[in-house]
Amino acid sequence: MADMARSIGARGQMNQQAAMLARSDSQADLERVRVPTLVACGREDPVTPVQDHEAIAVRVNGARLAIVEQCGHLSAIEQPEAVTRVLARWLQDTREAAVM
Repeated sequence: MADMARSIGARGQMNQQAAMLARSDSQADLERVRVPTLVACGREDPVTPVQDHEAIAVRVNGARLAIVEQCGHLSAIEQPEAVTRVLARWLQDTREAAVM
């Protein structure tokens, strides 16, 4: 992560933050999602807390919320085995539901 941050430099990071702050609210779009959806997050994510992910999962019809314990914002880096288990289970369940 540090290498990535350094590669874009301070100006690049400022531009990324400005773009995120300027983007429009797209929460209403979540209600139009019509595909199997997994919303996954880390329990200790200080950037996007669990309650934000819960709000997303509620708006997507049939979405599954998975919370990875002892994990912050970068779940796939912080807890790769746990995230792999969550994804594998969700993919298996999604596949089984499609076959039925």
